[in-house]
Amino acid sequence: MEPLQCVHGNTQLVSVLGVAGRPACKSAKKRGPAMASCWSSVLAVLGVHAHAASADDPAADAEKGEGSKAAALHRRLLDYWAAAAAEKEVRNLTAEVRALERALAEAGAAREAAEAERREAEARADAAEAELRAAAERHEAQVEELRRALDAQEDRDARIRELEDRIKELNTTTSKWRFF
Repeated sequence: MEPLQCVHGNTQLVSVLGVAGRPACKSAKKRGPAMASCWSSVLAVLGVHAHAASADDPAADAEKGEGSKAAALHRRLLDYWAAAAAEKEVRNLTAEVRALERALAEAGAAREAAEAERREAEARADAAEAELRAAAERHEAQVEELRRALDAQEDRDARIRELEDRIKELNTTTSKWRFF
């Protein structure tokens, strides 16, 4: 018998005892879709071997009579089981593909939404940065205006002190002349 690879990746030789009593792969010990897919692989191999045996020796089937009818019924039963298991596996795989396509579409939509949110956040950040720059420029202009006003005030104060000093000097000079 040739090696069989089940959908779980395990490659084993399938024997009559393996088909009758033991699972074809370790995953088949658990109940569920894994077991059905492994058994479908086993049944497919058995069906192929049964067809190969009958194709190799058609005269032997004719000689066996009742045995050949039982063998033919047995082959048909195995073919039916293999077809049913394959059909169920196809349905399961189709459902899984649809679920994956839905998940992929949802992930794509979520990615697009996240990208749109990122672009909006960048636009808000750019607007806030521009507003901050404008506010900083206004502040800098106000500071410069206040510096100019302070310089002008200091110039006026210096001029006032200068004038006060001249007035004192003139007052002092005129008061000296009065006493003479």
